[in-house]
Amino acid sequence: MDNANDPANLATRNLLRGQAMQLPCGQAVARAMGLEAIADPLLKIGKAALEGWEGAIPLADIDPGFRDNAPLWFYILAEARYDWFRRATGPCGGGNAEPLALGQVGGRIVAETLVGLAWADPFSYLAQEPNWVPAVGGTDLTMGALIKFALTGAI
Repeated sequence: MDNANDPANLATRNLLRGQAMQLPCGQAVARAMGLEAIADPLLKIGKAALEGWEGAIPLADIDPGFRDNAPLWFYILAEARYDWFRRATGPCGGGNAEPLALGQVGGRIVAETLVGLAWADPFSYLAQEPNWVPAVGGTDLTMGALIKFALTGAI
């Protein structure tokens, strides 16, 4: 398969799109968010499985041009994998059964995108009632209390 010229290959499309849009590298985005960027040796290629972690190749070992310069799409995936590995092997880790989730950079990008879409939608609560606070019986609810109320009907 010719991944470089295969428009059906999602990885290729994401990397080319990021390059065409001149997206900053993942490390620059992490630093712009006030986070410490993940070190190059920990940005490894591969799936989230314990048996593959040690032998996985860091992106910067493939080409020195990737040192402190990982494409954003790759960085988000590698960040999720690294965070997963730390949790999976931690004191309360579930090994390979540990759930996989986005890391700080990837999670914030998704969250800010969703909030931005809600702000841009003139019919959303965020646009129509930006100061709305959930309340039941005159009591303002925190998010936790709102979820508890939705699930149990009790405050």
